[in-house]
Amino acid sequence: MARSKYEEKVAPKLDLILGWARDGLTLDDIAYNLGITRQTLSKYASEKNKDGSFKHELLRQYLKEGREVADYRVENALYKAATGYYTLEKKYMKVGDNLEEVEEEVYHPPSVTAQIFWLKNRKPDVWRDKITTEDIDSGVDEVLMIGERNEEE
Repeated sequence: MARSKYEEKVAPKLDLILGWARDGLTLDDIAYNLGITRQTLSKYASEKNKDGSFKHELLRQYLKEGREVADYRVENALYKAATGYYTLEKKYMKVGDNLEEVEEEVYHPPSVTAQIFWLKNRKPDVWRDKITTEDIDSGVDEVLMIGERNEEE
């Protein structure tokens, strides 16, 4: 019996798929590396057996786990960029006639761009660019209420 395209092109490379997903490759990139289309890869990942279980559960699991690792790496890097961080950098100094390697702690200040991106995604109700009529209306109510309080005092 002939082997399926899955058994031939995907199953032997499951460990590679996990690594590619961890490295941040997209589904398009992973499919390309496997020599199949993205649609075929997606079909394999979503195919179900008659009992409702997924036919290629390990593929699904590896794609999910790998992407989660990559997402956490990016989240951590964004957080560091938004809050600032220190690194140890090797430098060379001339001491007498010798060149000596020394480590220097270097501070990387917070990035305003990273802070804006973080806040817009973590607190979109507070940090969005788009002002709606609802926002304006609620602001008017607050101004009126403050004005009414002042008149009563």
